[in-house]
Amino acid sequence: MSIVEGMTIPIGGYRFLNTIPKERPIRIIMDVAGGLKKRLTEGEVRSMGKVYAGGRLIPGQRTLSETLITVDGKPLKHIVRHSPTGMNFGYGGSGPADLALSILEDVFRGRVELADLFYMEFKWEFVAAWGNSWSITEEEINGWLQQTAGNGIEELIRRFDALDGEQRLKVKFSREL
Repeated sequence: MSIVEGMTIPIGGYRFLNTIPKERPIRIIMDVAGGLKKRLTEGEVRSMGKVYAGGRLIPGQRTLSETLITVDGKPLKHIVRHSPTGMNFGYGGSGPADLALSILEDVFRGRVELADLFYMEFKWEFVAAWGNSWSITEEEINGWLQQTAGNGIEELIRRFDALDGEQRLKVKFSREL
């Protein structure tokens, strides 16, 4: 199946828009029955940041060719660490580990070393538990980081960027930032 820009994609009872029009960025989140769950205003969209979403094209099937994973309606870049065949969710394997790492690398704006500090915990807390369809906002991830690390995304990035190479190595092993 080729994905065409602007196409609505049915995923496990959910429907995702492949792209969000730039002139009117309103997200539509559909529930399992396909009914409109919530229509968000432009201000609400900006406040929650990016939206990460995924689903199985065939519910219950875990094959990688039958999953779609996006950030703001575009394919999420796969950071290959554990699973060269792709990202996945709903169990505790290598595909979910790569999905957790890829999401956090995107949240941390390309700082994979920073994502390394949290991705396994994120995998077990969220990714391994996701069913056939899921979505999570940058705002929700920020809240989780506040609880887990005591700081949100921007503060963690600021502190991490202030470290030199040797200090970053120490942080990697102590996870104190």
